[in-house]
Amino acid sequence: MPSLVALRCFEAAARLESFSRAADELHLTHGAISRAVRSVEEELGAQLFERRNRRVFLNAAGRLLFDGVHAGLGQMARAAEAVRQQVAGRPLLLSCEPTLLMRWLIPRWGDFQARHPQHTVHLVAGGGTVEWGRGIDLAIRRNDFDWGPNVQMQPLCAERMGPVCHPDSLAQFFALQSDGGLALRGDATRLHSKTRPKAWADWWKTRSDQPPTRIRQAQAGDD
Repeated sequence: MPSLVALRCFEAAARLESFSRAADELHLTHGAISRAVRSVEEELGAQLFERRNRRVFLNAAGRLLFDGVHAGLGQMARAAEAVRQQVAGRPLLLSCEPTLLMRWLIPRWGDFQARHPQHTVHLVAGGGTVEWGRGIDLAIRRNDFDWGPNVQMQPLCAERMGPVCHPDSLAQFFALQSDGGLALRGDATRLHSKTRPKAWADWWKTRSDQPPTRIRQAQAGDD
């Protein structure tokens, strides 16, 4: 069977009865259309056009091929459009970091739906790298891993990091400075998150102080 690209060029030239107009429609050169038609003729071992007065006309073999190719391309075009419509009607799947989803996104979701009723979006909790091949269309993530070269990113907000504790334990973990500020005590026992094991190291990179040496590793339930 001749190549689909060559058959498409043949179909356009036959339908428009002009290699030049076929070239304009397919955004190709006249020479490309001519070579494509010639390759189809060589593949089938038959002339397909009669050339008269700078115009081309289908002969009997050409009309036979045109009827089949024209119908086949039309059926493929309709199938492609049906797929586009099916995808367009599918809800978008948005994956979001669990805490951000519960604390930030869901409380605002009603307002978003009221403003944009034309969009149907399903929410799912997820973190870390994104498996795009599993139906996820959009994702909200921390920017702490390699996204890959084919992902379009849009910054959402800057992250603020810092140590926190229960108000009743403030004096246990923080020391009052001369300027009235608070500093983390060097002997303060620190909890570590399983989901962000480098959080303390990342935070200390932003500080001029040296990190304390006393560390308590997180237990199974620590977060």
